[in-house]
Amino acid sequence: MSKKFKKHKYIFLRTLFKILRGFDSGKRQVYDKNRVHRILLVSTTAIGDTLLSTPAIRAVRKAFPQAFVAVLSHEERKEILEVNPYISELISYPGKYKKAGRLMKRLRSREFDAGIVLHGNDPDIVPLLYLAGIPVRVGWGESRFSFLFTHTCVRPAEPTHLIRIRLNTVKQIGISDDGEAMDLFLSEKERRFADEFLRAKGAAGKKLIGIHPFGSHGSKQWPHIGAFLERAARKYPDHAFFVVGGGKEKLLAEAVRGNLAAQKNVFFAVGECRLRQTAALISRCACFMTTDSGPMQMSLALDVPTVVLAGPTDMRRTGPLAEDRHCIIQKEVACRPCNMKECDDMRCMDLIAVDDAMDALHCMLKRNPVPNNQRPAQI
Repeated sequence: MSKKFKKHKYIFLRTLFKILRGFDSGKRQVYDKNRVHRILLVSTTAIGDTLLSTPAIRAVRKAFPQAFVAVLSHEERKEILEVNPYISELISYPGKYKKAGRLMKRLRSREFDAGIVLHGNDPDIVPLLYLAGIPVRVGWGESRFSFLFTHTCVRPAEPTHLIRIRLNTVKQIGISDDGEAMDLFLSEKERRFADEFLRAKGAAGKKLIGIHPFGSHGSKQWPHIGAFLERAARKYPDHAFFVVGGGKEKLLAEAVRGNLAAQKNVFFAVGECRLRQTAALISRCACFMTTDSGPMQMSLALDVPTVVLAGPTDMRRTGPLAEDRHCIIQKEVACRPCNMKECDDMRCMDLIAVDDAMDALHCMLKRNPVPNNQRPAQI
């Protein structure tokens, strides 16, 4: 689809919905909290973005303890919200414009009183809420379809953490926050899986250090993982070093694994576990070292001491808020922050040396000596 066609399509849809909005301008409902009993929350993007929405989800539940609270989440990421006691129903979002008619029909059948867009990049989200007949619609003022919202908030000009932005979104209809900690709940079955998996790998009884050197884009990957694992495994022989990742990263992992055959306390679980199983493994870590990625937010949500190998992104927007428990390694470069998916330079990641990672790991293990698997389970 050409850019010119996309532009014309957007102009047509915007004009159409402005006309439709004009017809019902006299029917706008005045917001009354006492009349809200069924709420739809929208968070349809990546794993990390989904977890960054959980403080706002919890705030909505605490404000409406008896309400039906559903979350529209991408079908490939919604499992990260499973077992969350603040959610009444998870509704799958199939992707931009996919099965839009069926999804709209399902949303209309729920008869929601309010819909809040916490995060949704796809341009169909706002019209979808409007066509679903949700009378109170809350979202960000910068949206190209913001005229379809009944309540909007403008994001601050200065860099602000995304958790706080989403909490500010729900404040537009009088919902107070319930803290900034993210939620990731694990079942007992998932915790048992982690223990059995580690036992099968030969890592049972060792303090676990999790590693995720990959990224959703090439610009976020850390190139020195092999050298780091070789040094760290020798320095901490009583620890087990576990590399985690998805199926797309198996080839990268195999290239690293081939040079570490002599290190008997280095293990790989790349492409071997489902998303929530990986989260269960992370929950067993004494420390988790990761790039800016979904697993980073999983580790933070599980309250595992985390070392972030941060490259091009602005950590003021997505990084850990509890700086006394986690640490960020990030080098100053003139071109940061940036949103490039691929980069020929990669100096922001390349400058993070093995010595930097080793120093951070030493400090984290000294600061947080108790492995997470000795702490009480969440549920």
